[in-house]
Amino acid sequence: FLQQHPGSGRASEATAILGWQRLRAGQLDQAQRCFATAEKDSHAAIRDNARAGLAAVAAHRQGRASPAGSDPER
Repeated sequence: FLQQHPGSGRASEATAILGWQRLRAGQLDQAQRCFATAEKDSHAAIRDNARAGLAAVAAHRQGRASPAGSDPER
């Protein structure tokens, strides 16, 4: 989706979803980049989702599991 529609109004939402997928796959650097990009969106819900993702990445880096319920894809 992102490659075919980079200018879509849903690109940040898709980027946040990709961030969660990468986080679950253990790809922390890629997940962090996705969340950092999505955090710049104009919609508060997407920014909040991205911030939760960034917090989950930080928790994983510190060896802690992410807070329960922070992944909206679960």
